[in-house]
Amino acid sequence: MAEGWLRWAWWPLLAWILWGVQWRWLFRSGNLNRLLACAVVQFFVWQIRADILGLNLHLLGATVMTLMFGWRLAIIGGSLAIGLNLLRWHPPVAAAITHAWITVVLPVAVSYLLARGVERCLPRNFFVYIYASAFLGGALSMLAMGTASMTLIPSAVPDGNEWSARLMPYVLMMFGEAFVSGALITIMVVYRPGWVASFDDRRYLADR
Repeated sequence: MAEGWLRWAWWPLLAWILWGVQWRWLFRSGNLNRLLACAVVQFFVWQIRADILGLNLHLLGATVMTLMFGWRLAIIGGSLAIGLNLLRWHPPVAAAITHAWITVVLPVAVSYLLARGVERCLPRNFFVYIYASAFLGGALSMLAMGTASMTLIPSAVPDGNEWSARLMPYVLMMFGEAFVSGALITIMVVYRPGWVASFDDRRYLADR
């Protein structure tokens, strides 16, 4: 039932996202090339899986994409990675759409909402941006994905009555997702701050 609703809701969501994209920004200063490159990298990262307590899990990259491009383009980039996954593994389209909701849309939404909350409620500090928006954002996006997977696709997780035991593989993956997200964003804001759309030098580095 839930999967059927997600399948039909996907197309209006995608149309709404495409309608709101800032196309002028995307086609300026190599932004499109970076988005396509990140989508390809995200696809290859998804092929590297870790077997944790019976589950083959992979990193998401949703937080990095969100902080770099904003939520709309992060979902588009993730959708392109899903499309490459379709070409590589040929899963049913309905399953790919459900996968897109769980591994792209939801983690991007969590990352975006956290970043906005950090921007509005916490001090304008470089380390707050890195540790809250990037590190914590990566961890929470993985946790959200795991919770949604267990809720929407019960057959995708090992049998067990204890919710905490079933969630543990995703909790373990949170640390890897947090580290990779925080490290990549830190490197980019230091050496290529123009690549991270959510990072503003005037906000985080003024008078420092």
